[in-house]
Amino acid sequence: MKKSTLMGITAVLTLLSFASVSSAFYEGMPSIDGQIQNDEYQNHYKDSKINMDVYWTLDEENIYMALRSHSKGWIGIGIDPTGSLMQGADIILGYVKDGKLSIEDNFANSAVNHALDTALGGKNDILESAGSENDKGTVIEFKRKLNTADSFDRALTDREYKVLLAYSDTDDLTSYHPAKSTAFINFFSGKGQNEDIDNVGNGGSIVKTQNPTTDSIPTEKNRFQSFLTMLTGIISIAGVTIALLIIPERGGNE
Repeated sequence: MKKSTLMGITAVLTLLSFASVSSAFYEGMPSIDGQIQNDEYQNHYKDSKINMDVYWTLDEENIYMALRSHSKGWIGIGIDPTGSLMQGADIILGYVKDGKLSIEDNFANSAVNHALDTALGGKNDILESAGSENDKGTVIEFKRKLNTADSFDRALTDREYKVLLAYSDTDDLTSYHPAKSTAFINFFSGKGQNEDIDNVGNGGSIVKTQNPTTDSIPTEKNRFQSFLTMLTGIISIAGVTIALLIIPERGGNE
């Protein structure tokens, strides 16, 4: 076999391997690094009422979420209040100062107040977190389990939740939030809208949804299969490359 033929085979296998790599990265989870990359998250809800963005991706056990505002202060989300105003909401909020993120897992123990889960007898269920701040605003990212088994958290399932969104221009987490809005979001289906969606200029909507059903939630199994596909491609390229180097070229056609 001519070396030119082997080189052609190598090129084809290289392209197939790149395709496998792309698939593996697409099915991977977001990187909790304080930066929101293009297409990093499967879902994106934009609340045009207060100009705030919510991004999220689910796997079998966890939710990866990013919040972005256009202000330099704290930013937060409250999920499923059960009473008036914010009462009963599962809250995560944080701010970035001098490049360092301060983030809290809170529970709204009254209509107008919230406290650390740990102060109420619960636990801090934020598994990973990161944040950044610049002239364009503030970003916080975090990861937590869909069901933390903490009575001060909401277990996230396939249903619509009332979601409170807010941010401030100060880092004081007890300060009043001049920017606030309410949305209704199903984190599994990716569907959601602002409660004021019918008011022109005061609504919000899903910008992107790539997991319209729970069947498309990435699993450990399909991520492992993607890894095996990528590994097979790399091994194939290595084998052909070695053959190309050690098989002497014969004169003429075979």
